[in-house]
Amino acid sequence: MAKYYFDIETYPTPNPDTAKIITIQFQRINGETGKPEGELVILKEWESSEEQIVSKFYNKFFRKDISVWDFIPVGYYLNFEWEFLIAKFDKYLGVKLSSRNLHYYRITPKKATDFIEGR
Repeated sequence: MAKYYFDIETYPTPNPDTAKIITIQFQRINGETGKPEGELVILKEWESSEEQIVSKFYNKFFRKDISVWDFIPVGYYLNFEWEFLIAKFDKYLGVKLSSRNLHYYRITPKKATDFIEGR
C-alpha cells in the first residue's frame, strides 16, 4: 500500500462550481513513521492550467490499470479534496464519480459509467 501526503489549494472560494484548483500536492510517505519516501510533487495551475493539473493527477492515480492500493491519501479534511476533484474530473474529463464509487471504481476494471447506469 502506497501512502501519500495529499492536499489541494483552491482560489478564491471553497466552492468547486466557482473556484479553481491552483495546486495539487502529493508525496509518498512511510505509513508507519509519516516520513517522506519520495519527492514532493506540486502541480501548479499557473504553470499550465487547472484542466492540465487535474488531468495529470487523474492519469497518475486513477487510470483503470492503477489499483486503489497504489494511492492511499493521508491529509487533513480529505472530504473537501475529494468533492472538489470529483467535480473537476467531471468538468474536464467527463468522468462522473461519487465519493462512494471513487473507491470501487479504482478496485474493479469497470468504467465509471457502469456505476452510474447500475451495471
